[in-house]
This record gives sequence, C-alpha cells and structure tokens, in this order.
Amino acid sequence: KKLQSKLTDNRLEVVELVHEAGSGGTTLVRSIAFNFSTNYPTIILRRYLHRKTIDGLRVIYDQYTKGSLPLLVILESFEVKDSNLLYRDLANALKNAVILVVHRGSLLKAFSSTKKFVLKAQLEGLEILAFENKFQNFVEGKSKEQVKKIPQEYRRQPKYISPVLYALTAFGKDYKGLGGYISKCIGG
Repeated sequence: KKLQSKLTDNRLEVVELVHEAGSGGTTLVRSIAFNFSTNYPTIILRRYLHRKTIDGLRVIYDQYTKGSLPLLVILESFEVKDSNLLYRDLANALKNAVILVVHRGSLLKAFSSTKKFVLKAQLEGLEILAFENKFQNFVEGKSKEQVKKIPQEYRRQPKYISPVLYALTAFGKDYKGLGGYISKCIGG
C-alpha cells in the first residue's frame, strides 16, 4: 500500500527494502514488479550506464507515459551500486519515478528510517502456517511430510525457519535459487 501511495503521488522518490538473506527479498521484488507492471512502467535495472540508461528511461517516460505516470525503477544494490546517481539524473531530466532500492543489510539500522521497508528472514506465527500450506501444494509424498514437520523440527531453533528453508525442504536438489543465494550471501 505504501509503494502504491508513493506511485500515486507521481514524484521522484527513493524507497528502500532492506532484507535479511533467506527472507525471499529478491522473489518479493520480482513479484512487486510483476504486479505493478500492469499499471506503471516498471523497470528492473541490472546496471546503470550514466547516459545510456537515463536516455532509455527518458524514452519510456516521454513516449509511453507522456509524463502522466511515474516510472517504477527497481534495483538491487548488489547489482547497481549508485542509486544516488540515478536519482540525480532523473531529477535533472525532470522525470518522476519511484526508485525501489533493494539490499541485504542490518534490520536494526533499517527500523530507524521511515523510507525503508524491512523483511525478516525468520518466519513467525501465521507466516509459518502460510508457507507450510503453500509449499505443501508444490510437492508430494516424502517432501510434503518434511515440509509439514519443519515447525516441530526447528522448535528449539526458530530463527532458522525461513522461506529458503521451506524451498530447500520442498525442492531439495531441484531448488533453482540456491546457487544465486549462496553467491549473494558470500559476496556481500
């Protein structure tokens, strides 16, 4: 709702999503991009090349929205390091956008800012039940039983109950996100 409100304001603004590794932050952002793309021009920025990127964004803004809608620009901080340069270039071009900067980081620091959203890795309460129900729909047999046992098996170590644990338990060696997850955790 807050992101929708920022887009409705049709101004240039930066919003941050800080998430713990294993919380599903990357998956959440891709879902956000998909959901908002029907109403707003949505760009997932993989890298920022000063003039080339801003020229491309200007074309999208001017030709496709005629300035009536802001852009939703999503960037993950491990891929695009300088969101400040993007903000400055959009401001100089007089283009409105909501820049959603996504990065892993300390949730303690993030809680102190009103422009940051946080996503914890540890699931709690109804979140556990929701993940259990969702992941049981994806698998059968032994994997389904293992997914159902997660809350009981990790009752003494609840900090490990996370979206990644459910994905690993459900899909095992077929879990597609493991390589990227490990690389991002090790790389920063």
